[in-house]
Amino acid sequence: MRLIYSIDVPYACFGLIAEGDSEERAIVVESPPIANWCTGKSLKSVLDYWRKKNAKIVLASKKASNPMSEEEPLFKKEPKEFHVSVSSIQRFLQCPLSYKFHYIDHKRPPKSDILNFGTWVHACLESVFKWVILQEHFGRVPVNVISKVCSEESKKAGGAELEVYNEGLELVSDYFKLNQDIDHNRILSVEKEFRIVLPSGVDLVGVIDRLEREDDDTILVVDYKTNRMLYAEDELEANLQMSTYGIAVEHMWPSVKTVKYRFDMLRHCKELAAVRTREELSQALDYLSAMSLVIVQAKEFPAKTNQFCSWCDHRDYCDEFQALLKKDPDKFSYKDNIESRCEAREQVSAIERDAKRKRQDIEREIRAYMRKQDVEKLDVDGLRYVYSHQEEQIYLLEQSFNTINKALETEAGQASKDVFNELVLNSKLDHKQLMEFVETLPLDRTKKARLKFDLERQSTKRKRNGGFLMAMKIK
Repeated sequence: MRLIYSIDVPYACFGLIAEGDSEERAIVVESPPIANWCTGKSLKSVLDYWRKKNAKIVLASKKASNPMSEEEPLFKKEPKEFHVSVSSIQRFLQCPLSYKFHYIDHKRPPKSDILNFGTWVHACLESVFKWVILQEHFGRVPVNVISKVCSEESKKAGGAELEVYNEGLELVSDYFKLNQDIDHNRILSVEKEFRIVLPSGVDLVGVIDRLEREDDDTILVVDYKTNRMLYAEDELEANLQMSTYGIAVEHMWPSVKTVKYRFDMLRHCKELAAVRTREELSQALDYLSAMSLVIVQAKEFPAKTNQFCSWCDHRDYCDEFQALLKKDPDKFSYKDNIESRCEAREQVSAIERDAKRKRQDIEREIRAYMRKQDVEKLDVDGLRYVYSHQEEQIYLLEQSFNTINKALETEAGQASKDVFNELVLNSKLDHKQLMEFVETLPLDRTKKARLKFDLERQSTKRKRNGGFLMAMKIK
């Protein structure tokens, strides 16, 4: 027996087909693709879900379980050309006219020769991790690989000024200094694209920077950020992009039990963990669905003037902005007043340098107080200050020598001495040079990876001189 239900909710109407004679019937959803997730669920669970959404449910038809003919579909399927993303929703909220120019009229700004710093750094990290996967790499990423990748990605992006290039290279290099336990087996995907169907029937698209498998039941979502300011706790909790990633992961891996979230703040060498409950993901899904309908049903796209107008991609053909430009050119023009902009830039840079020096002085005073009080943490006005030391790996000479010798399976004493001399003279037991030395050994890729793993496992860690002061909110 085939049961055909019509489900009418405030934002859509779609068909539901249930087949079989038992209560647990397979579900097939007809167009629009509002509830593809229903497929395979029990009829009772699906109907209960929509009843909670105050849907109007009608048994539209009851017939034998012969397949419906393609000539007479119950619901007409519409092409899935339209989709939304978090970026498009945020652009719509910021200025509907800018959204129309960008996503409906497809008016894109001409390509600039100026490197987009954040995009370039993301591309560098993507390429390095793809190298890790391709080479089946364990441990620390070689410096020469990072340099080569950054150079190639800079060329693809149209080049960059030396100062900008060095800043990006330093960010990427520091990132892999702090992440020395790279394991290609843990990486599920890099720049993972997704496309899921919202309850409104509209597709949601996006790209996740990196996905890792922590264990058989846990997936880690990593999002890179080049922000100059660290996220506050409320910003971590309210970040819609990360909630979207959580929705996508649960859609792509429905059997996963735990999803962890982490923002890697590249300018600060910090990893900020975030939490998303199922209730929060459900609320985010409802919000995205509602906003997608607002955009779909929009008939007018008025300009919304704001502080970002001067830097909008579409300012040159926005009548609203042009009118404001004529009325108050000093306030809104960035082209006609470039001298003052350059002057303002230098003033801000000077303030940043002074602020950085003053912050370093203050942090030294706080650290001195903590040493005098012999405390590792200091709680003041709802903040906890902790002085964090970076660590370096120390390799014992004899132990490392024996491990390498064992991997080479040498038998003659002279061969062992040669290995010993090469190790001392060339690597000096520094982590970077030791790993590069391993690459020169006559071993296949698998044995090299295993040798690096064994060497790092035997190493010890010690705190480097210096460090940095962290401040965290006390929950």
